Amino acid sequence: MRTVTEKRSSFIYILRVLESLFWIVVSWALSHLLDRALDQFKKIKPPFNKEHLLRILKRILELTLASISLIISFPTFIVLSVIIKATSRGPIFCGQRVIGQEGRIFTIYTFRTTKTTLTGRIMRKLSLHALPMLINVLKGDMTFVGPRPFVIR
Repeated sequence: MRTVTEKRSSFIYILRVLESLFWIVVSWALSHLLDRALDQFKKIKPPFNKEHLLRILKRILELTLASISLIISFPTFIVLSVIIKATSRGPIFCGQRVIGQEGRIFTIYTFRTTKTTLTGRIMRKLSLHALPMLINVLKGDMTFVGPRPFVIR
């Protein structure tokens, strides 16, 4: 039988591992953001087209907001993943094939929820099931503003 001190120390160890994972994801996201921003600026060719420049600025803003949102919501991702895994069988994430802008087909990611469970109802009511869509925004498949992609049936 483990003592309270042993349980506490193993809990602290798990928290430290999660914190390390968090900072790894943060550093990856920031380096990815910087690389993407530099790639976008390399594509600009003089003379500057106002519409092209606005599209690039919008994309940089989306990358920044998506990265910051993912970093801030990372602890929520962990908690929701544990809750989903504890309350139901199957994968944590689910993907849906959708048709995006200009007819591009991509997979949109969400947390797997069912309306029959209390957790699923709460996640859907608070739109927490849609948090993984930030990954799609970061990848450039979606934007924050615009129509929802059509689902392929």
